[in-house]
Amino acid sequence: MPRAADYAELQKLQNEIESFIKAQLHPVLAEDDAEIFDLTAASWRLTIEYDKVLLEVWNSARSIARRVEEVAYRDRGRLGLFVRRAAGKSAATIEIREMKAGARPAPAKARTTFQHQLLAMLGKEHPGWKFERVGHHTDREYSFSAHYTRGLARRGTSAWAFLGLSPKEGPGAADALLAHGVIWLD
Repeated sequence: MPRAADYAELQKLQNEIESFIKAQLHPVLAEDDAEIFDLTAASWRLTIEYDKVLLEVWNSARSIARRVEEVAYRDRGRLGLFVRRAAGKSAATIEIREMKAGARPAPAKARTTFQHQLLAMLGKEHPGWKFERVGHHTDREYSFSAHYTRGLARRGTSAWAFLGLSPKEGPGAADALLAHGVIWLD
C-alpha cells in the first residue's frame, strides 16, 4: 500500500481522468492520432493497483491496459496522458477526446460486405484457387482484430495467406496491417 500522500496523488490523477471522460459527450481513446476505442461503446476502468493508476479498455474486438504516469496536457477538450504498456520501457502518449465528426467504427455488416468484395476480387484475379478459413472475426488467441479479413488460398499443394482491410477502417488499423499480416502468414 502506498503512503497516504502518494495514494492521495494517485486518487487525484484517477479522479481527474474519470471526470474528464464523463464530461465528454462522445469520448474516444486515441493512440498515435488514431481513434482506437469509442469509450461510450467499450468497457473501461481506472483503478489504483500496485501503486499505479491503471487504465484498461476493452470491447469484443480487442483490449489494452496502460499504466498512467501523469497528465501530459489538457487543452481544447483533449486530455493527453503519459502511459506505459505492460513491461514498457519507454513512455507513450494517449489522448482522450471527443469523437471526430463523421468518424464511426466500421460495423459488422460493412466488414461482411468487404469480405464478400475481397473474395470476389481474389476469385477474379486468381481463378482456380480455393479460398479457405476466410473470416474477419476477433481471435484473441492469436491477437487478430476484426478489422482484417483474412484467409488461405489453396490450389493443389500450393497455398498462400491473404489479409485485407476495408477503406472504411481507421488509420490505426492500416498502420498495424503489416504486423497482423505477418502473424497471419505464420
